[in-house]
Amino acid sequence: MAIYPEKVRTARENKGLSQQQLADAVGTSQATIDKIERGESLTSRTLPKIATVLGVDIAELDDSFSPGSLIIPQKQPTIIPATQLVGDRDFPIFTAAEGGDGAMVLSNEPIDYARRPEPLRAVSDGYGVMVVGTSMIPAFEPGDIALVNPRLPPLPDTDIILYCDDENGGIHVAIKRLLKYTRENWFLRQWNPPEGENMDFQWNRMEWQKCHRVVGKYSRR
Repeated sequence: MAIYPEKVRTARENKGLSQQQLADAVGTSQATIDKIERGESLTSRTLPKIATVLGVDIAELDDSFSPGSLIIPQKQPTIIPATQLVGDRDFPIFTAAEGGDGAMVLSNEPIDYARRPEPLRAVSDGYGVMVVGTSMIPAFEPGDIALVNPRLPPLPDTDIILYCDDENGGIHVAIKRLLKYTRENWFLRQWNPPEGENMDFQWNRMEWQKCHRVVGKYSRR
């Protein structure tokens, strides 16, 4: 990445935030924000969330996200308003526990049922998954419910949920941004990778065989 430190500082000041307030909002330290604004940090995995909190385009803060870049600008999933909840409470919500490698272990049975959002009114096998982990912040926060349409095919620049069966009969799932895919691999992005991991990576399609499209979310807020 090529971060513009002065633009980060200006955007923060225009928002009326101190370095500590910005750090608290993005889940990092004041020292990290200070290093970014001093130009002492040439990369930062928190930059997408910093841009979201400051209400600016990520490309304004980092030229790696410019229109000519291979990196796809972040899009927030659609938050479904309460006015679009329809029908009976028959929309299944599954929960998950962290399973390592950015994946989650899915519950075998729904933990709750909710009213269907309008985009999934006629999708009888649509479902929701309660998010755990932090790898997709700020697009998906822990406690958000990802809304899934299993009938839609994989599409680049959309959020997806991938499935993998483990040796013990459990189901591992992972919500990621799909960049592209080939016969062999999924090319994926996580907005907030754990320390030491990359934002962009690939998984083998023989291992992660099932892919469903995420069409929105119920925000924990």
